[in-house]
Amino acid sequence: MKQKSGLQKNQCYQVTIDELGPKGAGISMLDNKKVIIPNTLPKEEVSIKLIKLNKNHAFGKVVHIITPSKNRQEPPCPVAS
Repeated sequence: MKQKSGLQKNQCYQVTIDELGPKGAGISMLDNKKVIIPNTLPKEEVSIKLIKLNKNHAFGKVVHIITPSKNRQEPPCPVAS
């Protein structure tokens, strides 16, 4: 019998970004599933909301940056923030 993931769409989780993917989005593992999270940097601890679940991976959206990366910079334009 196939084991079902405990992840649920629209639920919030706390993760640490492990690496950047080929398109620049942060990647973390959650419940043995790769989670792709745009606008994050490696080693950041973030609170995310899962917005899409697929068979092998999921997509998340940042709700709050708990611990920012030392490489994070404030955008020079107020519209970008």
